[in-house]
Amino acid sequence: MPLNKAAAGPNQQRNAETSLDPPVTPAPPGPVKRHRWDQTGKYSKRCRNCDLHALRRPHPYARSWWTEWNRGEQYWNTLQGDKTPPCTPTA
Repeated sequence: MPLNKAAAGPNQQRNAETSLDPPVTPAPPGPVKRHRWDQTGKYSKRCRNCDLHALRRPHPYARSWWTEWNRGEQYWNTLQGDKTPPCTPTA
């Protein structure tokens, strides 16, 4: 999508406003906190700080792996082009 909303077409603006993607979790201010993973299965792990669950699976069509992450109702995966969400420790 173009950076200038005035230059964007009406369909691009409507698609951006009605996107079904989960909201982006903002990174906490200050130094970046890294995930600390605990193995929970052969292909799964959970961050001990923010309770993020990561599951690695074989790609359905390529000879590679893809990862999906979830934290409660939030969901991300590498097939959609998502990157690992930031670690936001629970209080």
